[in-house]
Amino acid sequence: GVANWIDTTGVSEGIITYRWNQSKGAPVPLLTLVKEEEIQHTLPEFTTFITPDQRRQQLQTRRDGALSRFLR
Repeated sequence: GVANWIDTTGVSEGIITYRWNQSKGAPVPLLTLVKEEEIQHTLPEFTTFITPDQRRQQLQTRRDGALSRFLR
């Protein structure tokens, strides 16, 4: 239900990569493993939440945008 959550599409294992542009240093991400039931207590208070229907619409909009750019 978090608006900008990483979407695993059901995959339980994988690789996370990150990038930075025009940085003066090499930022190192800090990762913390938390139990699913503790997520809402771990996130900042300004975190935006969305419903499953809103997330489906968000993903569909992204797919539509990608298709319009690459299927010409």
